[in-house]
Amino acid sequence: MKASYSVLSFLLIFLTYQLKSQKEDNVWLLGGNYSSLDSAYKACSIIFSNNNPVISFIDKGLPYRFTNASISDSSGLLLCYSNGKHLFNRNYEIMDGGFNFYPTAEFPGGVNYIQGYYLLPLSSKDPKTVFIYGTPKVHTAPVPGGNTLSYIELKYAFIDMSLNAGLGKVTQRDIVFSMDTLMPTQIGVTRHGNGRDWWLMAPYHLGNRFLRFILDPDGLRQIGKQDISSTDLGLGHTCFSPDGNWYARFNWHGVIPDSSFATIELYAFDRCSGKLSNRVGKTYDLSGLAGKPGGVAFSPNSRYLYVTRWDSIFQYDLQAPDIIASEVTVAVYDLFADTLGLPTRFFYPLLAPDNKIYVCVSNYNSQYLHVIEQPDSAGLACQVRQHALRLPVYNNFLLPNMPYYRLGKWVGSPCDTLGIIAVGEAPKEAGFSVFPNPASDQLQIQLNQPLQSEAIVEIADLTGRVIMRQKMPENSPMYLVQTGELQTGTYYLRIFTDSQLLGIEKIIIAN
Repeated sequence: MKASYSVLSFLLIFLTYQLKSQKEDNVWLLGGNYSSLDSAYKACSIIFSNNNPVISFIDKGLPYRFTNASISDSSGLLLCYSNGKHLFNRNYEIMDGGFNFYPTAEFPGGVNYIQGYYLLPLSSKDPKTVFIYGTPKVHTAPVPGGNTLSYIELKYAFIDMSLNAGLGKVTQRDIVFSMDTLMPTQIGVTRHGNGRDWWLMAPYHLGNRFLRFILDPDGLRQIGKQDISSTDLGLGHTCFSPDGNWYARFNWHGVIPDSSFATIELYAFDRCSGKLSNRVGKTYDLSGLAGKPGGVAFSPNSRYLYVTRWDSIFQYDLQAPDIIASEVTVAVYDLFADTLGLPTRFFYPLLAPDNKIYVCVSNYNSQYLHVIEQPDSAGLACQVRQHALRLPVYNNFLLPNMPYYRLGKWVGSPCDTLGIIAVGEAPKEAGFSVFPNPASDQLQIQLNQPLQSEAIVEIADLTGRVIMRQKMPENSPMYLVQTGELQTGTYYLRIFTDSQLLGIEKIIIAN
């Protein structure tokens, strides 16, 4: 019976929400050496099927360095990927029209920018994919003997995935949508509040300014500029929370030479206006490994921010009165060395489709990934497992650059205007009512008429992830759900039997 509930739940979500499967981040490609004949220097894939990652060897040399952008279709089938130099199709060949997007002869084995390239779907009704990239320039950095990089143009290309028997073709390229001097490594992407378009957030190369852009069915365009307190000059990593309400940035200062300090910054984000607010930040200790590179990732429930640094992983509670003071060290590098004798320190983290956070190693040629098993849990209960996942090949300190795809529209917001059915949006009428709403310790369900069979009550968060499931006995006109353990926030409650969906209601928990 439990298995039938799982199948029914899957079908329920699919039919009720009328969404595609949203598996555009289903396939991760890892590797790094494009010329070696040694199988250990080839490539592998991690495919997140049914929340169970399957690792497979690929007998190809993927030309990867830092830049790793990829996208699958909504059912999870790999479409294309890029190392910044070229675009490749799912057969691991350079795509028709996908040659040489990097304007110089440097980096034949892949470009060195962690977040300077994106592949995004244009819309759910269009076979086009958009490839975002830039024109780099070297600058003298305001540290002795240092230099740094910027983008002096942001560009995009259209890829029509319906052409060449599904292998795709670049139909337009080098479309310039910004000529400001921007960071080439910290472009953040999240879903617009209308549930269809995408926000791109790009920091200036120097100065306290961010540019925001919109990707809609017509292409990319600049929406505005915002001056707000921030740090500048550095390589780093950025991330939006799964609910779209937070933007975090890890900034490593002084590209060459190492000026040995790093800063995290956290902002509230408005998915309608694209504006940042309420900055909080921290600069780490200036000694030892404290200033080395790292990155940021959010827990699936968007409550916790994780900051990775070479020697440590920190967790911050975004519901704490003082977010920075809530810092908990959840992992310290355990001195483990990989098969080549290199340290397996922490580098770039990424929230995966299985709701775990994976962390790559800050070295060339490492076969290991770290895993945060329970990122929705506070403190050490998040379970950081160091070097937990061993790959069949050496990976070049990278994970794919991709946004969170399972975010729908911001229901009831000023920009909820397109009529798109979002993740978690309920039918107009339900066969029951709930009260009180908002609720705290318990919620009462009043059925319009008693059920003739056993039913299932589920509570899901705004991404559609089920966090509570209970059986409702038959012939019960009223049922109580204990909600005291739920975190404060908005959820969706749905009730179904083996034969019908009774409905879905939005509920608010105020504990």
